[in-house]
Amino acid sequence: SAVNQVENQQIALFPNPTTGMVKISPLLEGTYRIYNEVGSTIGAGQIKETFDFSNQSNGIYMLILQTDNGMIYRKVVKQ
Repeated sequence: SAVNQVENQQIALFPNPTTGMVKISPLLEGTYRIYNEVGSTIGAGQIKETFDFSNQSNGIYMLILQTDNGMIYRKVVKQ
């Protein structure tokens, strides 16, 4: 819906690309999952303010946020 699209555009992840920590703004209520390039889950739980990619190899990851308003998809590039 249009409401979800507006909300999606207002979610910022920074810094992205990252070498380690990624911060989400604004902080949302809900759960998250992080997938690596081959689709394996490398993290899951309650949405938090920062996500640590420092122990992951360089590549592209998918962060999926599940909120009451729907799913939000964000790519994270680890350098």
